[in-house]
Formats: sequence, structure tokens, C-alpha cells
Amino acid sequence: GEPRPTPRPRPAPPAADRPRRISVTALDRLARDPFAYYANQMLGLSPLDPLSAAPDPRWRGTRIHKLFEDWVRGGATREGFEAEIAALRIDPALDAIARAFWLPRIEPALRWAAEQVWNAEGRRPLAVEARGELTADGITLHGKADRIDRNDDGSLAIVDYKSGGAPSAKAAHDRLDNQLGLLGLIARAGGMEGIAAAPVASLEYWSLRPDRRAGGAGKISRTYGPRGGLKSAEEAIDHAAGALADLAGRFLLSDAPFAPGEVAGPGDYDQLMRRDEWFGRGEGE
Repeated sequence: GEPRPTPRPRPAPPAADRPRRISVTALDRLARDPFAYYANQMLGLSPLDPLSAAPDPRWRGTRIHKLFEDWVRGGATREGFEAEIAALRIDPALDAIARAFWLPRIEPALRWAAEQVWNAEGRRPLAVEARGELTADGITLHGKADRIDRNDDGSLAIVDYKSGGAPSAKAAHDRLDNQLGLLGLIARAGGMEGIAAAPVASLEYWSLRPDRRAGGAGKISRTYGPRGGLKSAEEAIDHAAGALADLAGRFLLSDAPFAPGEVAGPGDYDQLMRRDEWFGRGEGE
């Protein structure tokens, strides 16, 4: 008989069964690929860890976050930083390849990040791994900031470390990267644990991917600027709040189908959605 390829999946559970609590990172997954959000958050499916015992990119990112967390909690001193670097060098989880290739490449970027903290004028670290949440219109938003700094004028700066490249300002403008804006929304409203409500002056990604052109240093990028269309941290926060309202209204409080995202590339749930059977065909084919 004639082949009957599977159509693009469109799961649409009742609105009453959909989550009323969402993290800042899960909201970005919902923005880029609703089906991936559905599979992860509603079906409870997540990729298995690789069988290899070697440190993978996920491990390396987590280890770098821990280095900065422990260092800032200890006072962000030069002596403390050297102690953290020494501990990283002898970490038993590192294999010979990582010691020979990854460590010499990442260390200049780590030192660059430490210098940014030491040389910052009118600004000091206030909290690390800061958790917070905010409830509005029946949806609870929650998240964790890698670091929050206090400026001399009382305003806040929110920092997120990236072991790879950082999202672009254009992605924030297109409402595909809302993480920092939503963390700023929580902080501005006083939802961060132990931190009073305050204006948020800066939203920063600190990319620790070694840049040969910069001598191995990293790079600070923001979710706003002339290239992205958003002109300030305040505007970026309001823009992300709009994304939250839109996505929550369509997917969490209503019955819109969790169809695969148009902007999402190959991902963890391609087999589950049987992507190869429908990708590239029109909806009516």
C-alpha cells in the first residue's frame, strides 16, 4: 500500500494538567522547542549521561561554576583563586587528555574572569548561586543566578558564566533567550533570597571559551545593545517579562499544542518525535 509517514507531533494535554511552575531555563526551552519542553517537563524524559568516564563539556561547565562559587564565597582573594586553580589541576576526575589540552586552554580565561572581579570599580560580588522566584498571573517563575553584584549606587548586576559561547543580543530581542532578563525580573521585584528589591543595571554573560585573538581571555556580552535592538537592562527585563506572559498564556494556561519548534535544530528528542519522517515536508504532504 501507499506509505503513510507520521505527521509532525502536536501533543495538547488539557490546560489543567500543565505545569504552573517554570524555571527561567525551561522557559527558553519552551520558546525554542515546545515539544522538547513537553518531553522534558511533562513526560519527565531527559538524556542519559554518556557511558564514557572522561570529563565531558557538561562536567567541565559544572566544575568551572563550582570553582567560581567557592572562590567568591571565600572572599574572592588572589590567594583563594590560586588555591582553586591548584585544586582544579589535581582534580581526580580529569583524565590525561583534559590535563594536557583543556586545562592549558581554559586557565587564561579563568584568570581573565578573576581579573574582571578584582579590577571592577564601584562594584562588588554580593551573592553566588542565588535562588529566587516570582509568582504572577497564576505562574511561578524560579531560577538561579550564578552571581549577583552590588554597584555603589545600590543597583544590581547579574552574571551568568558560560563555558562556551554566549547567546546573542538578537536572541534576547527575538524572545529566544530570556534567562538573564527573567533573573533580572525576579531580582528587581525582590524575589532573590536574601537580596532586597533593587534596580538591575546590567545583565552579563561571561563567556569562558578561550579566545586566541584575546590571548586566551574570555568575553563579556550583554542581552542588550545596538546590535540586538534592546537598549538597556531595564528594557531587556521588560522584554523578557513579555515573553513570559506570552509563552505562559499560550502553553501553560491554555491548550496550544507542544509542536516542535521552527528554530530548533537537531536535539535530544528527535527520535521520540520521529523527526526524520516529517522534517522537510509541508504540513499537508
